[in-house]
Amino acid sequence: MKKGLIYLLLLFVIGSCKHEKDPIVAEFSHYRLYKSEVLKQIPDNLTEEETKLLIDQFIQNWVEDKLLLQTAKSSLSLKEQNFTAEINDLKKKLLIEKLFQKLTQDSTQFQVTEKELNQFIEKFVDPASRQKEYVRLNYIKFSKKSPVGKRLKEILFNEEKRITEKQQIVNLCADTIEYYIDDQSWLLLDYINQEFPFEIKDSEEIMGKYRMTDISDENYRYLILFLEYKNRIVPIDDPQLIAQYRLMLQQQKKTQFIIHYKDSLYQAAIKKGEVIR
Repeated sequence: MKKGLIYLLLLFVIGSCKHEKDPIVAEFSHYRLYKSEVLKQIPDNLTEEETKLLIDQFIQNWVEDKLLLQTAKSSLSLKEQNFTAEINDLKKKLLIEKLFQKLTQDSTQFQVTEKELNQFIEKFVDPASRQKEYVRLNYIKFSKKSPVGKRLKEILFNEEKRITEKQQIVNLCADTIEYYIDDQSWLLLDYINQEFPFEIKDSEEIMGKYRMTDISDENYRYLILFLEYKNRIVPIDDPQLIAQYRLMLQQQKKTQFIIHYKDSLYQAAIKKGEVIR
């Protein structure tokens, strides 16, 4: 970045001038970033070094965003910068979606009876398909540029620190990093294969070569610690499974309701002569 474009005030780290209520910590073009905006993004209970790293990263991200915005404005033609059609189209879709939400907000009209549920299970649920693979794990997903990656890995992949310093993971991740550190809950392995940038083809290796996984894709880095693996038949009356079936049937009822609603509007408009074909 060119000297003179950005002014990072080291004063932010060591304390601000007393006469300034909300000092500027970074400046680019006519944009200004204030201390209060940065402080909102910094969790409590961090070390001085961790705090400085997060502040530096936040400021860099802020500057990069403004640079991209300026480059886009200078590089794109006025026609390319005109999003009126897209905005209008999005507004129409949001309005219709809002209407659908209002029409279906009364969930009592989409209740699924026990008879409907049992008929669905008998017709569509293959007992053989109820064998599921589950894992207990901890994982953290964060930007490859994050300055706290080394510290997070140091805690997560150390059995003792992972327990004693678990709150530190929460503090470091704050609201800007996706993480899951529940030791008790079981997750479907199918879900894991969809969420992470690699596929576990041999489940027997989960507690072996995959146990501690540090992997990255184009934008993110993933730290994954597998705690336990099991393969079991899910009972036909498993509460979680029943809840999934019920939710799916409710959604089907909502979809059918919307289809009938749209058709009734159309037929009514035809009958009133409001539609010319």
